[in-house]
Amino acid sequence: MNWISIILLIVIGLCAGCITALSGAIGYALNKHISLLAAILVGAGAIVGGRVGAIYANMVPEKKLAKIVGVIFTMLGVLMIAKQVSLISL
Repeated sequence: MNWISIILLIVIGLCAGCITALSGAIGYALNKHISLLAAILVGAGAIVGGRVGAIYANMVPEKKLAKIVGVIFTMLGVLMIAKQVSLISL
């Protein structure tokens, strides 16, 4: 697989994700289930976090980055399980 194929796969995945997110946002907006303040805060956090994350990811060695991502996903998984079994309320 050459680099053009990889870039094409990334672009297709991003487009699919954007279409899915946009259709969901439109559905919620039509039913008036969107908090404007929450949308602004999440959007701003995503923009800042995306920029900082992209810079940080290029500075960290690949193995260390994989461990960091693994720890974050594990913590999120534990939180999701704890919420489902009512150990915590978020």
